[in-house]
Amino acid sequence: MKTVLPTRLRAVNSRPLKLNIPKWRMTAMALLLAVTGANAADLVWVGGTGLWDAPANWSPAQLPTAADNVFITNNGTYTVTIDRVDPTVGSITIGGATGTQTLFLDRATLTLNGASVINTHGELQLSVTTSVLAGAGNLTVNGTFTWTRGEMTGAGVTTISSGGVMTIGGNADLVGRTLNNSGTINWNAGAFALDSGAVLNNLTGATFNVNFDGNLAMGGSPVSVINNAGLFRKTAGITRTDVDPQFNNTGTVLAQAATLSLNGGGTHPGIFSNSAGATANFGGGSHVLTSASFITGSGTLAVSGNATTLSASGNFDLGVTLNVTAGSATLTSSANVTFATLSVTGGTLNFNTATPVAVVNVSAGTLGGTSPVSVTGPLTLSGGAISNPLVTANGGLNITGGFTLDGGKLINPTTAIWSAGNFTGANGAVFSNLLGATFITTFDGNAPSGGGATPLFVNAGLLQKTNGTAALGTTSIDFTFINTGTVEVRTNTLRYNINQQTAGLTLLNGGNLAAQAQPLQILGGSLVGAGLLSVANVQNVINASVISPGSPLGRLDINGNYQQTASGILNIELGGYSAGNNFDLVAVTGGGAGGAATLTGTLNLTFTNGFSPTNGAAFTFLTALNRSGAFLNFNYPSNDIGLEISYDLTSARVTVLNLKPVVANPIVDPTAGTYGTVFNFQFPANTFTDPDNNPLTYSVSGLPPGVTFVGSTRTFSGTPTQAGVFPVTVKATDNGIPSLTATNTFTLTVNPATLTVTAQPQTKAYGATDPVLTFTVDGLQFSDTAATVLTGLLARTSGETVAGSPYAITQGTLAANGDYTVNLTGNDLTISPRALTITANDKSKTYGSTLTLNGATDFIAAGLQNSETIGSVTLTASGSPTGTAITAAAGSYTITPSAATGGTFNAANYSITYAPGTLTVNQAPLSVTADAKNKVFAAADPVFTVSYSDFVNGETSAVLGGTLAFTRAPGEGVGSHLITPSGLTSGNYNITFNPGTLTITAPAPLMLPLTLAGTNVVISWNAISNGVYRIQYHSALNATNWTNLAGDITATNSIASKTDLRTATNRFYRVQVLP
Repeated sequence: MKTVLPTRLRAVNSRPLKLNIPKWRMTAMALLLAVTGANAADLVWVGGTGLWDAPANWSPAQLPTAADNVFITNNGTYTVTIDRVDPTVGSITIGGATGTQTLFLDRATLTLNGASVINTHGELQLSVTTSVLAGAGNLTVNGTFTWTRGEMTGAGVTTISSGGVMTIGGNADLVGRTLNNSGTINWNAGAFALDSGAVLNNLTGATFNVNFDGNLAMGGSPVSVINNAGLFRKTAGITRTDVDPQFNNTGTVLAQAATLSLNGGGTHPGIFSNSAGATANFGGGSHVLTSASFITGSGTLAVSGNATTLSASGNFDLGVTLNVTAGSATLTSSANVTFATLSVTGGTLNFNTATPVAVVNVSAGTLGGTSPVSVTGPLTLSGGAISNPLVTANGGLNITGGFTLDGGKLINPTTAIWSAGNFTGANGAVFSNLLGATFITTFDGNAPSGGGATPLFVNAGLLQKTNGTAALGTTSIDFTFINTGTVEVRTNTLRYNINQQTAGLTLLNGGNLAAQAQPLQILGGSLVGAGLLSVANVQNVINASVISPGSPLGRLDINGNYQQTASGILNIELGGYSAGNNFDLVAVTGGGAGGAATLTGTLNLTFTNGFSPTNGAAFTFLTALNRSGAFLNFNYPSNDIGLEISYDLTSARVTVLNLKPVVANPIVDPTAGTYGTVFNFQFPANTFTDPDNNPLTYSVSGLPPGVTFVGSTRTFSGTPTQAGVFPVTVKATDNGIPSLTATNTFTLTVNPATLTVTAQPQTKAYGATDPVLTFTVDGLQFSDTAATVLTGLLARTSGETVAGSPYAITQGTLAANGDYTVNLTGNDLTISPRALTITANDKSKTYGSTLTLNGATDFIAAGLQNSETIGSVTLTASGSPTGTAITAAAGSYTITPSAATGGTFNAANYSITYAPGTLTVNQAPLSVTADAKNKVFAAADPVFTVSYSDFVNGETSAVLGGTLAFTRAPGEGVGSHLITPSGLTSGNYNITFNPGTLTITAPAPLMLPLTLAGTNVVISWNAISNGVYRIQYHSALNATNWTNLAGDITATNSIASKTDLRTATNRFYRVQVLP
């Protein structure tokens, strides 16, 4: 094989290109153009403490002019005073690197034409009234500006930077100029005014401190404005600070002491924070709190001044108080006062928001608006008015002074206490004391009706009059009063105007009830108690529902008329013989047309305190100056007493006509009877007596079936047809008018009859289902049968083994109906062994192998119960040696089972039969194979032999019978011929004869001389027909690696030949005989 080496690649290296780029040099020319006035100069103060107007104090030595830039910047501490001169400068810079450099304006005006600055170490002082800072130039204060008097004016802007401080300490006036504060302004004393459109901007991050009770005034036109985006706070004082300019707050206003009053109106989307005891007051103008506003702190936000208005949105934090003392405040729909206190001490507070409010106090002024007011905490009313359409006092209501409910609705769902002042209702106002609520009046107050439609008082809860102001005092309610709850009068008098009770209760519990020029109308519910009901002579106490005098017994006086309608009910209790003390009395009195009692409806009469009147006793329960009509219905305990109602011109009474019999000697329970057995019993003649000695007749109820009663002899007899316990009631009836009865109940017991049940014996095989447990019955009564009397089944004691047998038969669930008791005679259930057959499985093995019989699996059990199992069986094979031995001859053997044990079965529960199986020993396979043989063509056959495969037990061919013989396939040609063995026999082996091969090979070839045929060489040799030959060549005779000439030759006769091309080199040839 030719090997081609890979071509080697040589690396090609490139030399770097060097680029020579010319460098161009550019020269930029800067042109500085300075433009100055003809006389402009920079003047630097060099004189230390001294006067402005001394040229020697300046460098250069000249006084500053309107175009000059002035620098008071040399280090050191000194003061430059401008005294009674009015300089104008282009700009001024005050403050060096160290020390303090002060410019003091003393009765002078300093005009700034350009931007000026007070550096950190600089200070500007305006200290006298005629000190003026003016001009169009802006002034930036990075240091200190002390303004004790004087004014700032001009079109320029004064800016207190973040590090700057301004101190105002006298009569300071900002006239038409803008003051921007980014640092700190401290107003410590004196008057401070913003005039002629001046603007004070307290910027974000800045602080304006009001440290005393001062007045920030405003004058001139246009209006001056304060815009606060930082912190504007009043830190000290004991009265108030007034701020008259318009004040707009987008930052924080903090009232820490006394009162900070904003009197010029403004818009306030920022924060108002008021410390405890401090007040931020809107004292004038029109103020707006936007939806972004936030009011916080435990102090007060106030509205005062009759012309002041407030439109309030935003959030009022927990603890905030909004106090309206004058003017008008409106809480808009976006205001949140959920946790705030609202106080109205004057003016008007319009509630137009949907949120609840924590606390409301009204002492003067008006609580109005259009949205319902839901007060979650206390609502205190000590004056003023409520015109809001709906106010709900969810946290309690206190009325401590005179106030007016003007056209709205006031709801009390909890507790209301009226302790002082008039409670006036006007223009159809409604007060509602809800179900479950309590309204308590603790004094003799007056609830008058104001102008417009009559107000309405609706009581669905509890109204109590608990105290009075004076003896015999009156609480008057001139509202239309509707009661569906409870009215309790504990003292003095409660007086209504128009009134109706449609449900609920009126309770006179120590007090009285009156109506002025109106009837008292009990149209529903009830009136209970003792006391005085007063109406005008021509008016009525109308009972269309229920009146119960006394509490529980007592006298009800009616001053006026008493009218009972057809639906009315009068309840009278009798507990003794004294009218108004031991039994209820209604006394109707009055002058003029009063004192009339008109009767209809129902009279209910009951007895109390165990009272039992004598026969003939009379009770006058109603007196009047004039009685008319009669009760339609008279209800009383007619089963206990006989009563008659009668009337005269001035009274109504009841009289006792008959007394009921009594049980003198209760009946003792008789001896029990038995179902199906005759019964007799008579109760004693002295069991009942009659107080009026009326004759008695007897009847009974509750007898057991089969037993009857004869009243004339008081005898019970018969045969009971039902067992049980029977409460029997005997009723004794007199012949009075009306006839009355007494009853005595005793117990008549009928015992069940005895029923004898005898169980019958039973048997079953182990594992079988229990047979039906049968029985016989004795003792049935009447036409009863076992099927109609008995239910359930007999049972037996538990157990399912033969060894545990027999098992007792018991009553189980077998039960009789209530007319019998079961007496069982028992018996037994016997369990016999179950047939069980155990059969050995048939098995097989091959001769020369062993077999182990598996006693746990090599059998079949027929007849096991309850899914039981057998652990093992002893299995034994026949023969000697036994059929399982390795040397056992081929054939059949018997497998015998025995001794079953283990598992879950119990042999004692079975009758076992063992059935044998068969063990078959099969012949072992044995291979006899003829050995392969060879010979050369024409030679004699060799001796034939065999090889053996698969003998067992160490055996050899010696154990075989018969004679070994061979059969060879005929022929002597070169090639393979079959040799087949036969003739051997054996009882323990299944012999398989396998043929071998006789191979006849050709003899060594004899090469003939080479011959030439043109360009070819012909190789020839002696051959055997069908012999296969291969020609090889090499240039060296003794070589080992000869080359095959392509194509093997199969001879067809005795000479064979092969052709090869002639070559230029020598070749030796040889012939091989192939197998």
